[in-house]
Amino acid sequence: MTERKAAAKSFQGPQPNTVLTFRLADAPELGLFRFHSMSWKLAEAIQEAKDAIDCANDGVLVELGLELVKLPTASGVSVSYRKPVIKVLKAVG
Repeated sequence: MTERKAAAKSFQGPQPNTVLTFRLADAPELGLFRFHSMSWKLAEAIQEAKDAIDCANDGVLVELGLELVKLPTASGVSVSYRKPVIKVLKAVG
């Protein structure tokens, strides 16, 4: 992932474009939803969860959320943002 980030930063490779297609566990009748993100953090998390997702025949139950991150800059100004996170809970079926 470090090499991919460096290539993207130097315009020699693509930025991440993660697309998650999912159903709501408590309301599957609502159909499919899509979540798009260009976050490097989510791309890394997806790679970590990929094995569990690939091994599941009927899908997996995951928790998709936004985590608040707060950090001070070098000048002392506090910056906050929300990063997408994914957590595999269990295989379905």
